[in-house]
Amino acid sequence: FFIFRSYNLADNCSLIKESQLERGEEAVSSIDKDKTLIISSSTVGDQLLVAYRDNSQAFSQNVRTGAVMYTLKCATESARITALSVCAEYFAVGYQFKYLKREMPYAVDIFAVGGGAYVRTLRGCDEDNITSLHINNTGSHALCASTSEHTWSSDLAVWNMETEEHKHLASHAGVAHVFALETLQYVLTSSKGENTLKLWNLSGAIIKPAPKVSV
Repeated sequence: FFIFRSYNLADNCSLIKESQLERGEEAVSSIDKDKTLIISSSTVGDQLLVAYRDNSQAFSQNVRTGAVMYTLKCATESARITALSVCAEYFAVGYQFKYLKREMPYAVDIFAVGGGAYVRTLRGCDEDNITSLHINNTGSHALCASTSEHTWSSDLAVWNMETEEHKHLASHAGVAHVFALETLQYVLTSSKGENTLKLWNLSGAIIKPAPKVSV
């Protein structure tokens, strides 16, 4: 089993709570794999989002009491969770899923922070590859790095969380890791094998409507 520990950074990193992590039936198949746990990079209030990799449910855990507040079940039965994120209004769960005979595409399920109810699913395109997920502080947009080791290229995949509009920005060479500010106005990327950082200004592009394709 896994132990959950939370610390108070404002009080000399004193221990707040130690408890055992929730372990659903699906978690058994994930134990002992590399990077078994996925944890959101931030909290919303006292809630932290935790999941076992390749499972279809995530848990909202209270960092002060250790109690599980909500269990978030992905809308797609074949979901395999790959990334988590939180903001003031939403929990976001990124995952890969089976779809007919195609390569496994990705999607993001959105849940309400107040109550944990399912809100909607954000679907993208075949180029998406969700290994990390970021939401801006207003809960209007979600972003991830969409990378390909085959073509050695990356871009930033963006979703409007209200309209479900999806687009790709900032295409560049390399397999990138993404670090985003809370507003998503600026995004920092670093790529494997490089010793440089790229800073992207998305302030205009992220809210600009995606071009419509005529059929």
